[in-house]
Amino acid sequence: MRTVVIAFGLVCLMGAILAQSVGIGTSTPAPSARLDVSDTLRGILIPRLTTVQRNNIPNPAHSLLIYNIDCDEYQYYIPGAGWVSLLANVTAGGGGSGSGTLTAYPATGISASGFTAHWSPVAGATSYKVLVYQDCGSSTPLATATFPAGSTSGPVSVSMPCNTSRCYEVRATVSSTGCGGTVSFLISNRVPVTLSGSNPPCTTPNTWVRLPDPPNNMPGRENHVTIAHDGFIYVGFGYSYAGGSCLSDWWRWDPCSGTWTQRASPPKNFGNKPFIFAIGSYIYVGGGGELCSGPLNDFYQYDPANNTWRQKANLPVPLFGAVGASDGTYGYIACGVTTGGAYTNTLYRYDPSSNSWTTLSTVPGNVGRLSPFMAYYQGKLYIGGGYTPNCRQDFYAYDMNSWTTLANHPNANWEGWAVAYNGKIYVTGEHSCSNCINQFYYYDIASNTWSPMSVFTGGNRNDLKLVELNGILYGGLGKDCPTTYYRDWWAFCP
Repeated sequence: MRTVVIAFGLVCLMGAILAQSVGIGTSTPAPSARLDVSDTLRGILIPRLTTVQRNNIPNPAHSLLIYNIDCDEYQYYIPGAGWVSLLANVTAGGGGSGSGTLTAYPATGISASGFTAHWSPVAGATSYKVLVYQDCGSSTPLATATFPAGSTSGPVSVSMPCNTSRCYEVRATVSSTGCGGTVSFLISNRVPVTLSGSNPPCTTPNTWVRLPDPPNNMPGRENHVTIAHDGFIYVGFGYSYAGGSCLSDWWRWDPCSGTWTQRASPPKNFGNKPFIFAIGSYIYVGGGGELCSGPLNDFYQYDPANNTWRQKANLPVPLFGAVGASDGTYGYIACGVTTGGAYTNTLYRYDPSSNSWTTLSTVPGNVGRLSPFMAYYQGKLYIGGGYTPNCRQDFYAYDMNSWTTLANHPNANWEGWAVAYNGKIYVTGEHSCSNCINQFYYYDIASNTWSPMSVFTGGNRNDLKLVELNGILYGGLGKDCPTTYYRDWWAFCP
């Protein structure tokens, strides 16, 4: 029994020691240090190894520190780079290992999706890496880009909010020091990068602001798609009597300059009621074709960087009026109308790594739906409304495993468009089945309640589709009831 008590006491004592700072040579170790060694006559010896012994360390941890006695220098380990000479690395234009200096210059070609970085050449550099930060005082990069030896400039992809400064630096990886196979880096000065523009930020919450209209050669429309991606907003397809019925045009809007640019149309005319989502560097569009050779099972990937379209795996079934969303890894589509006019309630998942579709579940309610609304937010899909052929107001959340019934939307509706932002699901442009409306609502996830947005000042409107970019909701177009197709553009300030 005495042995058990002593053992228990030792365990408690060790727990108390491990829970606080430890001092050697001091009774008041610094609280921010796990170990504080104080001595005026002696130092600390880091493990001393030969290069062979160092290379025999199994799975060295990130930042593991040793002293290489073959090289007479401290070295630390970086996964992917190997052993790095501690003394060879310098900052702010210093010159390590006799390799000269590295200077970053002002960026050019600044746009909403990035910029071109410039730097001085470094003798012996084997590669360069550009690191972009939130600001010049940040330590964690937002984006990186790597360039080969001999480069002195290169494009960097990063979201650039209008009138907000980013900051970048350049790192050169210099040839091996010749001692133990270590590498060294040069780190440049940091350079601020600002995308200047005239598009003003929101100043008053819960208000609508009309922005300059899209160009005259962009037809007004309904049943189109809209998406925010990499600092721009893309709009396209849909239906318009004035524009030639089913539309295949594809546009990009720069929120900073306020300019519209027509981009390459896809090989397939998706026309009326396609779906859209984005994963990583790409935008995906599929289905559609109501009143124009649909429903379609075509599915394409758009590459914004190269302005090109590439056909991907066909949908499991032809669909128009399906809705899309993405969690950043997978894409999801739900509901719609398939061949023969059959209403569906199936939820599918698209895996871009395998270019394949998987059937996940069915949307509750025991009915297929045409043009419901759907958005993704923090691990869940939110979906509701739709035409069955009666308008619905039920609303659900799906956590990729099971469904939860949520508070009904205030109105039975279809052709609504959902965007998630800051704990809320904003639903706009819904059609009440009897007419178009200008009173839209948002859902508060935390309280499971719906509240009205301020009345849309552009009049009654279906297919008013908003997307979020830098804390502002942008969108436009759509149709009143019954025949006016709009070509306008709006901002809603949450």
